[in-house]
Amino acid sequence: MSKRKMPGYEMDDEFIAQLDFLRYDYDNALQTIEQQKQDIQKLLAVLVERDIPIPGNIIDRYIKRASETDNDEAEELPFN
Repeated sequence: MSKRKMPGYEMDDEFIAQLDFLRYDYDNALQTIEQQKQDIQKLLAVLVERDIPIPGNIIDRYIKRASETDNDEAEELPFN
């Protein structure tokens, strides 16, 4: 009887290693996306400060607008 490795175990180890690499790449991609989102918001804020027109679809995609109900409630607050 000769000793042989089971081919299934080798493939499983390689599969798990591939999953680890993919998870690392996925985590890096999520960090990059979050950083880009913050950069876009900063850029849009600068454009707004300088009165540079921004298309509405871009504003809707990246900037949360205050709802009208929130504005009504804010006006009703007493300031003494």
